[in-house]
Amino acid sequence: MSIRIRAALLAVLLVLSQSCGKSPTAPSPASNSGTWIGGSFFQGQPLARLTLQLRQTGDSLDGTWTSTQDFGGGVTGNGPAGTMSGTASGANVSMTFSVNGPSDCSFPVRVTATISGNQMAGTYATVSCAFVLSGSITLVKQ
Repeated sequence: MSIRIRAALLAVLLVLSQSCGKSPTAPSPASNSGTWIGGSFFQGQPLARLTLQLRQTGDSLDGTWTSTQDFGGGVTGNGPAGTMSGTASGANVSMTFSVNGPSDCSFPVRVTATISGNQMAGTYATVSCAFVLSGSITLVKQ
């Protein structure tokens, strides 16, 4: 056998021996960071248009959110806004929204949702509020 063939075989055996017994590494999870736009719904009716600026670091989520409300008759205006924090586990997210400034409700609002591709859908409910408000939320990553 020629020296070149022996050297090539030795190189192949060396590469193969380095990879034996090692399991493949799992792909890193997709980042949910970015701008998400959609709405919240109460009893099936639109409640507010939401914009969420979300940042994901590992399984931790944080960011800011704003809302626009429809007051009827074509009149809209800025609604509550604030910060959010939460966690992601696979396709499931759990977030707590807090309000900046005065509000009818001393918030926070808890959101649990599932992400599929660029779609987020789930439910929300007020926490420690004078009235109970709960419903659904749908957002699309921009």
